[in-house]
Amino acid sequence: MALEVRAAPWLDAPSITYRLAYDEPLKRRQYAESRWASQPASLLAQYLLQKTGLVAANGGAVTSCVTRLSLQEFSQLFETPQISHAIVQGKVDVVDGKRRIVASQQLRVQTPAASANASGGVSALVAASGELATQLRDWLDRLEADGVLKNCGG
Repeated sequence: MALEVRAAPWLDAPSITYRLAYDEPLKRRQYAESRWASQPASLLAQYLLQKTGLVAANGGAVTSCVTRLSLQEFSQLFETPQISHAIVQGKVDVVDGKRRIVASQQLRVQTPAASANASGGVSALVAASGELATQLRDWLDRLEADGVLKNCGG
């Protein structure tokens, strides 16, 4: 099965973002001196491909279904100036060859950050991404066991 990761427009930049739950919680802020090597969706897609055994949707592989992750959140949230956690959240759809959604699931992972800075946020986001990969693989395995993916080629 193929994997495709899409990102909300506010995640379409290599900035490492954070929010302050105690001060304008919806406002996204960026670490001034820290950046991802690429956009978060691209990095997450590479990571999920390695961890789940799926293939890239644009990799030329012929598959009848696509697992599409619409990434909605990939940031560090500070509850207080000293306490924060990473949040990775998205909606996953399995889309068949006729572009019909055959299954859908909301996934959300929250992981504590060891330090209240960009380094702590990045480490927590990597850990959260690992848990997201596990949840995604487990969900797909359940769908396979229940016969939902019978027309997807496994």
